[in-house]
Amino acid sequence: STATVARRRACGDNQRVHRVRLIVAWATMGLALVAFCASSYLEADSGAYSSGLLENAAFTAAWLSTTGVGFLLAIKQERNAIGWILLASGFYLTLLGFSTSYENYGVLAHPDSLPATEWAVLFGAQTWPVLFVGITAVAYLFPTGALPAGRWRPIASVAAVSFIVLTLVTPFTPEAFPDPFVAVENPLPTLDYGLYALLINLGMVGALAGMIGAALSVRSRLKVAGGKERLQLRLLAYSASIIPAAMVVCLTEIAISGDDGPA
Repeated sequence: STATVARRRACGDNQRVHRVRLIVAWATMGLALVAFCASSYLEADSGAYSSGLLENAAFTAAWLSTTGVGFLLAIKQERNAIGWILLASGFYLTLLGFSTSYENYGVLAHPDSLPATEWAVLFGAQTWPVLFVGITAVAYLFPTGALPAGRWRPIASVAAVSFIVLTLVTPFTPEAFPDPFVAVENPLPTLDYGLYALLINLGMVGALAGMIGAALSVRSRLKVAGGKERLQLRLLAYSASIIPAAMVVCLTEIAISGDDGPA
């Protein structure tokens, strides 16, 4: 019958989507491991210009936990967005670590030994907004993977637009890269300083408001949740409260010292 054919077709479509999702998850995890191995090799051969044992250990813990948990969720609960967000965030951290090792090796330890080092410097210095995208999205979507209803949706939309603006604009900075890469030229054209500052400031205000909204949305859902969901949200509540605080600390450090250092 027509209904039977439709059910079989739907079943086949679901199986194909399932296979594609598995391929994407495994490929992302595999690429992350390759990038991590390459980064470790470059770090080991960078000598005094490596990032250091403590920073490398902290970074390894961050990317491995984020990517690992995201991978497991993506293959076990593939319809929930949380796993995919974590997997993408961990993959970005892996690329960030690789770009840092690449620039340390190709610019500082062994100058002119690697191609396109200016792109690695650009990626490492000017993609920082992406660091906050994943954790903000998780705070809004956890644990169901769906946006909470009501006033949180427009606030989440403001955060999304602000992060898009920041991510697109920051690479076109008219400012020099931070030490020790001041002499490296930006491979992209630069924006007028006034326009750049305007867009960055607007994006920062919107992103910070969105992150505060993310923390408050967790608190709001925690008040009305019950059972297992309440326990899940309680585990997330403390982390969500740190999201805007982390950005404030980083901005304060930059305002005081002129550079993004230990914070």
